[in-house]
Amino acid sequence: MARKFRRARGFWEAFHKAHRNAEIAVLAEGLTHAQHRYEALMGFDRQFAKETMAITCLGSLYDDRRGWLRGRADYAGRLIEAFRCSSTAMEVKAGARLAAELYGIDRP
Repeated sequence: MARKFRRARGFWEAFHKAHRNAEIAVLAEGLTHAQHRYEALMGFDRQFAKETMAITCLGSLYDDRRGWLRGRADYAGRLIEAFRCSSTAMEVKAGARLAAELYGIDRP
C-alpha cells in the first residue's frame, strides 16, 4: 500500500508541473485524462484509485508541518473546482469534496 502512495506522489508532481498555471477547464480535462493513468498506477484497483485520487492530488501539494506553501492553496482551490467540472467518476468527485473539507479549501 505504501508503495502505491509513493508512486502517486511522483504522478502528481508531474501533473502539477504540467498544469500548475492552467485554467480550470484545462485542469478539468487533464484530471479527466489522468483518471485512467492513475487507476493503472494503483494496479487497476479502480475503487481504491477513485477513492484516493483527489486526496493524493491535494496531499502532494500540502506540507504536514508548514501547511500550504507558495501559492499552493490557490492552485489547490482551482483543482477542487476542476474536479467538480471534470468528467471523472462520481467517486472521484466525492473524494474531491472530502479532500476540500479535510484540507480546508473553500470552493463553490
